[in-house]
Amino acid sequence: TMRTFNTAIDTQNREFSQLPLLKKLGLSQRNLRLPDCVGFDVAESRERDWGNLVTIHRGQSAAYVWNYKNRVATETILSQSHWKGNNLRHVPNPANVATAVAVSACGHFCVVGSAGGMTYKYN
Repeated sequence: TMRTFNTAIDTQNREFSQLPLLKKLGLSQRNLRLPDCVGFDVAESRERDWGNLVTIHRGQSAAYVWNYKNRVATETILSQSHWKGNNLRHVPNPANVATAVAVSACGHFCVVGSAGGMTYKYN
């Protein structure tokens, strides 16, 4: 679950919706969620143009793109085309598990580091 919270005003606390992402993965169970988030980065410069928040999750090789302004996951999943299946149904190769993520200051690029020492750049 992705959440933002305000320590002074509880009414400004929000949970990000995962529904578009789960639909794309073909998972419609209401109680199904992404695993715990272990890393994220954001580029404020592109908040109005496209998804500007990227997360990585425990045991997952893919990175997920979110729209911070609308507080919703986009349908964009950052992964290599030769990796098999979706992460929520199949256990990824341990060397491919994402361990670090960074978004460029301009918001056009995202770099994801894996447990096997590889880095992948996405546009």
